[in-house]
Amino acid sequence: MAKALRLCGALLSAGAVLTSAANAEVLSFQCSWDQKAPLTITVDTGSMSASRDDGGNPYRVIKVSKWGVWLLVDQPSNVIAAAVQMIERSSGFDDPSDPGKWADVIISITGSVSPIEGGKCWERGGR
Repeated sequence: MAKALRLCGALLSAGAVLTSAANAEVLSFQCSWDQKAPLTITVDTGSMSASRDDGGNPYRVIKVSKWGVWLLVDQPSNVIAAAVQMIERSSGFDDPSDPGKWADVIISITGSVSPIEGGKCWERGGR
């Protein structure tokens, strides 16, 4: 896991957004996939943590930008790769009413990005 975190940090450090206490905010996303009932993912940019209201594992926030929120999926078996999820933010779109994609990003030696089948997230409160 330590190798994966270092790799993930190296890949994202060039554009990382560091949030000071003065700029901290709580972001809320309604996310669903395969037309299932939506769940809420709450992102605290002050503590750089995120949680799901469905009881799923909490996340560590890696990066927050105008275009997306990058979340490290905490998986104990994740030894040589980092499982990350990314939520696109509507503030990066021409039409902020459109939902952003919810995607799995598996970072390994080569890395890959695959959307969560039917995964969509709407930012609550918008920007």
